[in-house]
Amino acid sequence: YQLSLPAALAGSRDGQGLGLLIPRVGVRYRVLFNGQELAESCWYRGEGYCDAGTHVHAVRLPSALMAPRWDDNRVDIEVRGQDLRISGLAPVLVGPWDAVQQRHRWLDWWQVDLTWMVAASAFMIGLLSMLLWLRTADRLFGLLAGGMLVLTVRLWLSTPVFVPGSFAVWDYVHKLSFTWYCGFLYLFISELFDFRQGFVRRLVVAMMAIGPIWLAVLEWTVNYQLYRFWTGVIVAVCVAALVAVIHRARWGMNVN
Repeated sequence: YQLSLPAALAGSRDGQGLGLLIPRVGVRYRVLFNGQELAESCWYRGEGYCDAGTHVHAVRLPSALMAPRWDDNRVDIEVRGQDLRISGLAPVLVGPWDAVQQRHRWLDWWQVDLTWMVAASAFMIGLLSMLLWLRTADRLFGLLAGGMLVLTVRLWLSTPVFVPGSFAVWDYVHKLSFTWYCGFLYLFISELFDFRQGFVRRLVVAMMAIGPIWLAVLEWTVNYQLYRFWTGVIVAVCVAALVAVIHRARWGMNVN
């Protein structure tokens, strides 16, 4: 992607210079300003799991690298895509570095720091639930432990981490953890509130059992449409469960 700087910012040559805010770019990228590389993410790393699109990026455009003529300034953003991941460049923002940096801090806290906090909380809840399940053999704690632990894996792979190894394997784990999280979450809620939805429960269990096979075929064929279809299946199962709950509460005469 080749970008030119807005003419309205032509007077911003002094001080700290301009900043480039990239809300989303995936999955590997690097930024060059007038031929000088300023930033990169996983560009020079080898095979492994990496997705720069999980968080926002801020790149400073130093005044020292500005061309004498404003129209000669060029920003090149090179992007490497990845099968089964959304690749490309979202609209970028250009402005004074201080303003860009402040916006970046807020978005980075929301997208990265908060995700790590939720992941840590999910892991702690899952670990404690597993210990309670081992001591009491209560099915409710086992379901909660399973849901929280797979959610921890999902959140961990949704942060800016680089994991060596096959990308397909980690992408498979990333997608499967979401399927199992949805399944465990429903089974936990069903057990907690005693829904007694035999058909929906069997549907959820079947979804959790078919998920590993379906997603393995997805990784093998590298067909993203299969994932779109599978996401639709998950949504359909969730809607069916919700409709069954509402029906039982409204017409099943269950005051609880």
